[in-house]
Amino acid sequence: MSEVVKVISSALISNHSKINIEDVLWQEVYTASHAHLLHFVVFDYYNIHWSEEFKKSCLYKKWRQEFVQYVTTQSYEYRNTLKLLERLQNKGFEFIMLKGPTISELYFNSNTRIMSDIDILINPEHLEQVELFFLESGFNCINKSDKDYVFFKKGFLKIELHFSLFHKKHYNDFRWFEDECFRNKLKHNDLPGYVLAPSDSLTYIIIHAAKHITSTGTGLRSLFDIWIYYVSNCSEINFNRLEQNLIKFNRYTLSQYLFYLSNIQFGEKFDVKMEINTDVASKLLDILFNSGAYGHWNNSQVDMIYVNNYVKVNNVFLKKMYAIFLPLSEMKKRFEVLKEKPYLLPIYWYKRGVLILKKNKNLSSKFIKSNLRFDDIKEKKEVISFLLDDIEMES
Repeated sequence: MSEVVKVISSALISNHSKINIEDVLWQEVYTASHAHLLHFVVFDYYNIHWSEEFKKSCLYKKWRQEFVQYVTTQSYEYRNTLKLLERLQNKGFEFIMLKGPTISELYFNSNTRIMSDIDILINPEHLEQVELFFLESGFNCINKSDKDYVFFKKGFLKIELHFSLFHKKHYNDFRWFEDECFRNKLKHNDLPGYVLAPSDSLTYIIIHAAKHITSTGTGLRSLFDIWIYYVSNCSEINFNRLEQNLIKFNRYTLSQYLFYLSNIQFGEKFDVKMEINTDVASKLLDILFNSGAYGHWNNSQVDMIYVNNYVKVNNVFLKKMYAIFLPLSEMKKRFEVLKEKPYLLPIYWYKRGVLILKKNKNLSSKFIKSNLRFDDIKEKKEVISFLLDDIEMES
């Protein structure tokens, strides 16, 4: 694992001085970087360093084709989406762009950071009007929760329209942060709307990563996003406010471990203020690496707790059916709406089936074949419990 991580990390910081390219098993790097949504970063960086012989290989040709296709499509969809958001801004609606665009611009090549959607935060009082704007613009609303709506239209990136950063059950506890976000928002020279102030943005990046770590997992990209955002904005970050924010969210300990791992993987930049248990840090890095970008590699650990450990069948087809038709108690953990409207269960079984079997064919095959041991799950929970005081909080 360490050699593959080193190759990927070297591409992220554009320095492979400690890597002997000729000895690298590039198929393993391709598979791992793909799982972490970093395969285009790796391709873009090593492309000028690979030998002509390697460039004749089937792996290179496949990798290059994927890269060219993605960059072409993503650039087109991204431009269209920004123009749409400019129209929204011109109609007088105030919104804050979250994460993606403000992080992508910090990468050596902004086109290589995979981005399938754009998250924006609006005043909840404007929800109906903004929803109508997207519907009249030809978008379909493909998902609704108690904190955001997701809109899709071919030729555009998906729009995640947040009217809150937190689910209803946490809203009163953390409304102070949303108020701070709007109070401290900043204009951006190249983006419509507003962006978060650096201290608030780094807070949100960390608590968003924490949400994924406590559920299905998150990968090396999240770790690098934290590091590169800090490196690029450290002179503008109010560290006292950042620290107080993380303490209020019960994420201070986790942040220190993420800072520690970032220093090891990408270069000493963070000032780690607490004593680090290196055994816990090593296990946390394993969790990050083995989960991939969104917990779909080796695989979605929360889902596989049920399928692999509580469903006693060996037949592959039956496993696939159990993976789709989870019982209501399990489905409620994945679809908030079922907590209030359990009678919609058949609709969400269908939705889950489409997601697993059609949209994510490669991921679903790993999902079904994955054989995660219960000991691995138990260890993950123990590490996370050590790092987080409140593992139930979701952003």
